[in-house]
Amino acid sequence: MPKQKGNTGTGGDLESKNPLWLKDKGDSFFKDKNYISAIEAYSEALKQDLKLLNAVLNRSLAYMKIFKFQEAINDCDQALLILQSQISGDEEEQAHSRLTLSKIKVRKGICTAWKG
Repeated sequence: MPKQKGNTGTGGDLESKNPLWLKDKGDSFFKDKNYISAIEAYSEALKQDLKLLNAVLNRSLAYMKIFKFQEAINDCDQALLILQSQISGDEEEQAHSRLTLSKIKVRKGICTAWKG
């Protein structure tokens, strides 16, 4: 079995080029409360796909967990831009987008308040 590099355990593997695999890896780190590695995995996923909304949202939450509020706010702003570009005319999609929009705005508000 080849040795893997880095904290994310993704160095050199084919999976390291798959943004969904990287996002899932970040989710796994997040569940284990390994927020730094989760952030690294989400960041790698975003290098492969800049519009992977769930990676941005999850990274913002990981930043909140380690009290990096400005980084979380920056991710919320990025998520808003991604969400705006993905909204379609489908009613079900719009309902989901409104829910996600609410989540982003609440998260950004919390970070802004904690930041002071």
